[in-house]
Amino acid sequence: MSSTFTPLRAVILTFDQIDLIDFAGPYETIYQARDLATGNKLFRIEIAGPGLTAADNAATMSTYQGLTFKQHISYSQVLDELADIDLLVVSGANWATTEKLSQWEEFPVRRIIKEFAALPSRDAADGRPPRVLLSICSASFFLAVAGVLANRRVTTHHLIIKELEDLCAKLYGAGSTEVVRKKFVDVGALENGIRVVASGGLTSGFDASLYAIELITNVKEAERVSGILDYRWVRSEGLI
Repeated sequence: MSSTFTPLRAVILTFDQIDLIDFAGPYETIYQARDLATGNKLFRIEIAGPGLTAADNAATMSTYQGLTFKQHISYSQVLDELADIDLLVVSGANWATTEKLSQWEEFPVRRIIKEFAALPSRDAADGRPPRVLLSICSASFFLAVAGVLANRRVTTHHLIIKELEDLCAKLYGAGSTEVVRKKFVDVGALENGIRVVASGGLTSGFDASLYAIELITNVKEAERVSGILDYRWVRSEGLI
C-alpha cells in the first residue's frame, strides 16, 4: 500500500440532541470506504461541535437518545479550514430541536453550510474530487435557511415534508423548491461544483452516504461498502 496516500477529509457537524442514527449511520458508512488505487481508508473523519477549545480538548455532546460522544474539532476550526474539507455531513435531529435551530439565525451550522457552499471552485488539475455537502434527515432544514435549496428538489424525513415545503416557500417563494419522499435526492451541483445530497429519514442516511461515496469514487465502491455493512442499498430508491 502507498505510504504517500493522503485520505480525503470528512467532517460531521454535530450539536446537542442530534439523532443517534443520523450521526452514526453516515459515520460508519464513510468509515468503510476505501481508496480505489491503494486500498487505504478513503476518509479521515472528524466530528465537529461547538464546545471544543484549546483548554477543553475533550468536549462532549449528547444525542437525543442519551449517548455521549467526543468532538474532535470546533465549529471555528471548521470555518478556518473549510477549503480543506472534501465531504461535509450535516446531522439531523428530532423535530422540536430542528425547528428551534432552524429559526436561530446565529446557529453556527447555518453559517458553516453557507460558507462551504460559497467556496471557490476547485482546480481540476489538483486531482481531488468535487466537494460533497451531505444533509441527513431533518438537516435539510438547515440547508434551506442557509440558502442552498432555491429552485432545487430535496427530501427530508417523510413526517416533516410539509414543514419543509412551507419553510422553502417562505424563504424562496411558492413552488421554488420541490420536496419529495425518497431515500435520498441528488440536489444537484452548485455553481462552484459542490454536489449537494439530501437523505430521507433516519436509516436513509445509509443510502445517501453510499451515494456520496459513489460521487467521490464510483458505484462499485459504494456497492462494496453496502456489502460490508450488510445493508441492502437500492440505488433506484433515490432521486438522481
